[in-house]
Amino acid sequence: MTGDLDRIREALQFVDPSDRDKWVSMGMAIKSELADTGFDLWEAWSQRAESFDAKDARDAWKSIRAGGKVTVGTLFYEAKANGWRDDGMHQKPTPEELAERRRIAAERAAQEEAEMARERADTASRAAAILQAATGARADHPYLSRKRVSPVATLYEIDAGAAAAILGYSPKSGGVPLTGRLLVVPVKRGDSLSTLELIDGDKRKAALAGRGSKAGGYWATERLPDGDGNGLTLLIGEGVATVLSASAATGHPAIAALSSGNLPAVAKAMRERYPAAALVILADLVKATGEPDPHAMAAARAVGGKLAIPDFGTGRDPDMTDFNDMMILDGPETVARAIATATVATVADANANVANVANEDGPESQPLDETTLTDDELRLLGALRAIPKDASSGKHPAERVIGWGLNHSDSEIDPAVGLALAVEWDRITGGDATGVFRASDPHYAAAQPVTAASIHDLAKKCGWTGETPWRKPQPLTAKIEPEPYPLDAFPDAIRAAVEEVQRFVKAPVPLVAASALAALSLACQAHIDAKRAEKLCGPVGLFLLTIADSGERKSTCDRFFTEAIRDYEGAKAEAAKPALKDHRAAIEAWEARRTGVKEKIRQLAKDQKPTAGMESALRDLEHAKPEPPRIPRLLYTDATPEALAYGLAKQWPSGGVVSPEAGIVLGSHGMGKDSIMRNLGLLNQLWDGTSLTIDRRTTESFTVRGARLTVALQVQEPTLREFFARSGALARGTGFLARFLVAWPESTQGQRPFTEAPANWPHLAAFHRRIAAILDQPAPVDEDGALTPPALVLAADAKAAWVGYHDAIESQLTSDGELYDVRDVASKSADNAARLAALLQMFEGAGGAIGANAFEGASRIAAWHLSEARRFFGELALSPELADAARLDSWLIEYCRRERTRLVGKNHVRQHGPIRDGARLDAAIRELAQLDRLRLAKDGKRLTIQVNPELVVATAIPAIPATVRAPHGVESGTVAGWAMPVATAIPAICATQPDESAATVARIATVAVANPDESAATVADEEEF
Repeated sequence: MTGDLDRIREALQFVDPSDRDKWVSMGMAIKSELADTGFDLWEAWSQRAESFDAKDARDAWKSIRAGGKVTVGTLFYEAKANGWRDDGMHQKPTPEELAERRRIAAERAAQEEAEMARERADTASRAAAILQAATGARADHPYLSRKRVSPVATLYEIDAGAAAAILGYSPKSGGVPLTGRLLVVPVKRGDSLSTLELIDGDKRKAALAGRGSKAGGYWATERLPDGDGNGLTLLIGEGVATVLSASAATGHPAIAALSSGNLPAVAKAMRERYPAAALVILADLVKATGEPDPHAMAAARAVGGKLAIPDFGTGRDPDMTDFNDMMILDGPETVARAIATATVATVADANANVANVANEDGPESQPLDETTLTDDELRLLGALRAIPKDASSGKHPAERVIGWGLNHSDSEIDPAVGLALAVEWDRITGGDATGVFRASDPHYAAAQPVTAASIHDLAKKCGWTGETPWRKPQPLTAKIEPEPYPLDAFPDAIRAAVEEVQRFVKAPVPLVAASALAALSLACQAHIDAKRAEKLCGPVGLFLLTIADSGERKSTCDRFFTEAIRDYEGAKAEAAKPALKDHRAAIEAWEARRTGVKEKIRQLAKDQKPTAGMESALRDLEHAKPEPPRIPRLLYTDATPEALAYGLAKQWPSGGVVSPEAGIVLGSHGMGKDSIMRNLGLLNQLWDGTSLTIDRRTTESFTVRGARLTVALQVQEPTLREFFARSGALARGTGFLARFLVAWPESTQGQRPFTEAPANWPHLAAFHRRIAAILDQPAPVDEDGALTPPALVLAADAKAAWVGYHDAIESQLTSDGELYDVRDVASKSADNAARLAALLQMFEGAGGAIGANAFEGASRIAAWHLSEARRFFGELALSPELADAARLDSWLIEYCRRERTRLVGKNHVRQHGPIRDGARLDAAIRELAQLDRLRLAKDGKRLTIQVNPELVVATAIPAIPATVRAPHGVESGTVAGWAMPVATAIPAICATQPDESAATVARIATVAVANPDESAATVADEEEF
């Protein structure tokens, strides 16, 4: 180890420690090699910088993870780039040290495999949960009907909403959510359930998320028999409809590999299971050429099976590609004949697999797994990819430089990794570096042996600039991606008004929508309740909480949407002026009489005469005190909870707290530590619509009966965090925050160019007219001042959807469920969905029971808010450092997608991003860099953040032009124009009508991401779905 220390110490002398990013990188390299014993070496080198600060050095060292991906090779490379020459005088690592390094690498590989195993187990668990909730597939399923095949006992179906609730996200295909009745196809590996394929009525399909869950998996048309397969004919095809058609036509059991690329693996697994069986591979035709799919041919050859090819004659329609198409076109008898006459596939010499070359002395060839490579090995892979087959160093051809260099002991490359890199280069170029590798002596002596450095030099001659390929980005802990707001879930009149205001104000869409919902709730809550079931009836008032910075223009949005309410208040106040004057006169007269009676009692008492008669008169007078007229006051801004309750009890029983500064409410003296429990309970009761009594010591006590309350607040994240800290567990423990529909939108500040206000606001005007019409209806206030609104019930189809929504959420509230961490919020989601449905129903003026359309839209909105709560409370549980990293990560990805770039200047991020503090920003950048989500590069004097391309990769499909409006609720640039792999998904809960056709089913589940593990090639293989 002493030799290594001296070598590192000498190399460091050629690296400038004054560049902070390079300084941190060298620290990572040293700690990766020497762990904490390397600090003294790093600190001594760091002191050469004029800006050296001992405390900063200690803090930076502590923040670096031991065993990170930046290795000592990076240090040596940087030193060589600045003139250092490694003269070989230093001692090479001992065999023990090399063994320790290999042990660490093996541990990392084992950890990765354990993580994949955990993911596979989690996927299998979710698959089992869906199967438990599913029912047997019915013949009228749209997919089966269109394919003209009958269901079998191994096929199931489930409602899209119930599946989304169990999964914690809504499965998508090509970015479009699966909807309606989903066909459930259990995928097994061996005899164990691995994952599921889900297929909807519109041919969209998705597999459950989870690395490695689908590879080698299959679906069988029936339970597979025991034994070695003697006498068994087993059909193996690509798609569900293909094997159902073939099995029905022949009577043989059939296996679906579910993608053409999976056919060879499934065929080999079946041959191992049934060595005596006759295996028939059902080929699909390549649409463009009409030739059998090469994966099917390879599968048949690999297992000595027969290859059955559908025959459509010379005039084949290009869309006719498989045995299901053949069955529909020519009948099952034709399919049976084609399978019966299938022939055994042969292996041509030209197609022999060169990867199976015998290896008697070297390591066994394994597929290259880039996730297990160190940074130096990954950089070497980048160099290899730049070298063409015909390149030469001047002395040796490329394949010799690569084969020798990868195998030489001075390169310090694990032999298995070196061989995998050689095989990868051969795969790309068609060369034979693998043969050279196997034939070379890793310990051959020469004055200048060919090593990995020689490969780097050759790559530079071929134009390589030293770039390192990106790794797959690692997910952030508890990171959940934000989803587009489901604006199209609103009735057209509300949606158009929100869009009209948003185009001018340019505030985040969820914030604008919250202002519209607040106005709708405030207008309707006095006139209707919502009845979900017997003994489950309650108010429709909404509690809305938008988490956003000051300056997002919520107050402007509130003014736009509450205009009709303010006009209504003003008109009622004006009309009540005569009544108020009459009341003042009546009060003055009453007070004069009261004063007279009290004076008479005083005089009688003074004269020692009986006062009983006058005391009785005083009591009667107190009961006859004139009550003030009830004048509607609907809008409050900064009232304390108790003052709000008094207004609801004494002035008007319907009101709302609408404020762009929730700190005024959450930070008021009424939310102090001595009163917070009481006031949170008060607000909870107002949301529930129950009666409550306020007892006072010095003034009149009062009771609130039949009141209805709307709350719409905007709060800055630090204020909310401080409120949590001050209230402890009460804010969530009492159910206060559980009642809120939470939104945490991305800021639009910095993206709001000036726009002249339009001359006319037709959609907003229509919204105001409807709100005014609702307000003008007589409020059902009884003689005690309590509201007694009628209850809207759910129609039968809406009730069935609501029950499905409720049960899907309930199933995920267990300790291992997806909604466990937000179970308090999730438990109120079905109630909020019913409230929203009643509001939408009344706004539409449909009358009668709440219909399925209203509940469909309401459930989508409620599901979106549930996912936002899960996102916010998930990140709230993070450490401040990880929370910063999560916010920066989201901002960078959104910026890069919008600007169609993956490079962002660090200064621009500091000026416009979510973290303005330099030290916090540096820490967040380091965290994301260690997760392979970004890199920090120097371009001259400019520091640039490079975002991992896998997070923002442009596809061949053009992005939506800026002048074209995207679909409702989808931001321009976030759909087909960009591929967006996302590590996590958000639950979108939907409920549909199980007995309705696909055209009329409730389509909700639009707030989840697509299966992140599906490649475009896999999707292309699965066109049948």
